[in-house]
Amino acid sequence: MEGHLLIPEGMAGRVHQSLLWLFRRDMSLAIELADRAAGRGPSVDARVSMLVDRSGVLQRVGLRDDDGRVLPDLLLTVHGHPSGPPGLTHAEDPLARQVWIVEVQLGRDRTRAQSWAESVVAAAREFELRLRDVELLIVSPSRPVRGWIRRELLPDLPRRTCLLEPVHVPRIRCVERARGRPTAAVLSAVFHGREPTGEAIVFAACQAIRPLPRPTRRRYRYLIETAAHPAMELPPPVDPVLSPEPEERPSDWELGGLTWAQHGERFTERGLRQGVDIGMARAYREGLRAMLQLLGHALTPAQEHQLSSCDVPERLHAALMTVRDGGCPESALAQLALV
Repeated sequence: MEGHLLIPEGMAGRVHQSLLWLFRRDMSLAIELADRAAGRGPSVDARVSMLVDRSGVLQRVGLRDDDGRVLPDLLLTVHGHPSGPPGLTHAEDPLARQVWIVEVQLGRDRTRAQSWAESVVAAAREFELRLRDVELLIVSPSRPVRGWIRRELLPDLPRRTCLLEPVHVPRIRCVERARGRPTAAVLSAVFHGREPTGEAIVFAACQAIRPLPRPTRRRYRYLIETAAHPAMELPPPVDPVLSPEPEERPSDWELGGLTWAQHGERFTERGLRQGVDIGMARAYREGLRAMLQLLGHALTPAQEHQLSSCDVPERLHAALMTVRDGGCPESALAQLALV
């Protein structure tokens, strides 16, 4: 078994967003892992510091137009001071003491080195910090992509840059430990799920996410299923009715032998699946509109029709990611019309 996550074709966007969802719900996890990668002790004391998600658009130094915008995946500011009082809030200490940028990278893209370096400079300028107070963590669960980043991008990146490697991510096999911090358990499965001894890690992560709210649980379950080796037998999900497995739907002749109650269950299942797709498409569509508006791109009537009529979540998400990563809006919107 290979010891790294294999991303299904066309699903990189979903993996990317699920990993960001994880780090946003446990912001200190990224910093703890970066500390391990740098071989140092904790750089943030949770007792006297506070983390704030400040993700959004930054402006490149010297540029104030649309071409000057950079959009980090996740930008965290650290407030408080080791000698300050405990329980300090962002309002009580509005000045950022440190900034952390977290970037999730799933493919090879030579432009990312310049974009990440510019994000570091832009963050230092935005929060009036020294460059050494801005740190960059790159997360890639794909072993080939990590190797490529290590060879091709790291030499051109700021000194305070860490590439997260499997050795930095603890292996969590104990179910009780996993339940104590489900985010760490899921990330452990992502980085170690395909190792020869990964089955216990995957099982612990599956058990850890069961009590979580449904949206979080479904995202984490998807990451775990993607990370697990196909030969592994995973515990059944809490929401089997929502698992998008079209091949499990009954054929028309099978429906003929069901009771009214069974008919109801089957059609409810189908409706829920369709509802999930509709909701995802709507969310991606609104996000794409907002991103284009932020960039000052006015939709032509033809583009408006393409955007409004597309109901395929994967296409809408791909277009959104293209725009987010600095791609041409026209090219992104053209993807919506592909058959």
